[in-house]
Amino acid sequence: MRRLPLPCRSCGAAMLLAALCLHGPVLDGGERPPAAPPPASAAEAARLATAGRQGEALAMVEKLLAASPQDVPAQRLRQDLMISSGRRDELLAAYAREDGNPTMRALLRYLRARAETAPEKRRAELERVTALEPRNFWAVYDLVPLCTAAGDLKAAERWATAARDLRPGDPDVRNVLGDVCLQAGKLKEAEVELAEALRLRPKFPQALYNLGLLRAAAGKAKDAADLFARAIEESPGFAEAWNNRGHCLAKLDQADESVACYRKAVELKPDYGVAWNNLAVALYRKSDFWGAWAALEKAEKCGYTPSESFKRVLSKKLFPDKAPAPPAGK
Repeated sequence: MRRLPLPCRSCGAAMLLAALCLHGPVLDGGERPPAAPPPASAAEAARLATAGRQGEALAMVEKLLAASPQDVPAQRLRQDLMISSGRRDELLAAYAREDGNPTMRALLRYLRARAETAPEKRRAELERVTALEPRNFWAVYDLVPLCTAAGDLKAAERWATAARDLRPGDPDVRNVLGDVCLQAGKLKEAEVELAEALRLRPKFPQALYNLGLLRAAAGKAKDAADLFARAIEESPGFAEAWNNRGHCLAKLDQADESVACYRKAVELKPDYGVAWNNLAVALYRKSDFWGAWAALEKAEKCGYTPSESFKRVLSKKLFPDKAPAPPAGK
C-alpha cells in the first residue's frame, strides 16, 4: 500500500482545522435566517484554498495580516498561495519592504527560509533559523516533511519529536510524529503518538488513516478497513483512504466492495496511478480482463509502472493465441 505524504505540509496545522458555522434560531415561519459567513481566520482561509477558491482565500489572508502581521499561519498560507500562483518575486519584494521593521525581523527570516525554491536550500536555511531560535515551532515543524522527502527519517523523527516537545497538546504534531515513526518501522512508538492524536481530536481523518496503515502493516486487515472507513466518513474526498480500504477489503475477499473503493479513489483523484493499478488487479480477479486492461493503461498514463508479470498474464488471458515475444537479444 502506498503511504500518503505527511499531511498539509504546505500550510501546517491550519490546513487541518475546520471552521464552525453557527446558525441562528428558527423563525416563527419555520425558516432559518441566512447563515452568517464564517469568521475570518487562517483556518477558514485554508478551507477555501483546499476547496479551490484560492482568490477568496488570499483576500481573507490579506485582511487578517493587515490587522495582525505576526499571524504565522496566515503568513505561511499567503506564502503558499502566492508561490503556487507564480508570484514569488512579488512576495519577496513585500518582505524586503518590511526589513526596517524590527518587530518583523525574526518572522521575515523564517519566511525567507521557507520561501527557498530548492528543498536542500530550504532545509539548510530553516536549520539556520532553528539554530538562532531553538523554540521556533514553525521552523522545526517545516523541517519534518523536508527530511522525510529526502529519505532522512532519522532527522525527520528528531525534528518531529522537537515539535511535539514544543507543542505536546497539538494533535497535528502527534499525528506527524506517528507517521514518521510508522515510516521508520517503529510501530509501537507510532501507535502511542497516533492514539494521543485521536485522544486530542477523536475524529481526526489523517490520524485514523495512519492508524489504519499501522493495523494493515500488522496484518489486521479488518481493523484497518474499519479505520479507513472512519477516515472516509470524516473526509469523503480522502482518495488514499478509499484506495487502502479497497486493498484491505480485497484481502478479506470482498471483491465487489474492493472494486467500488478503487473506483471511488480514481474518481476523486484521476491521476492516482497506484489506485488504477489496484483496480486492474481487482478486476482481473473478477475475470473482467478487458476492464483490467483499461485500468492498467490508465495506471501507465498516470506514470505508474505496473508489474511486467501481471501484464504478461493479463495479455495471455486476452490474446491466448498470440505468440510470446522472443526474449531481448535473441
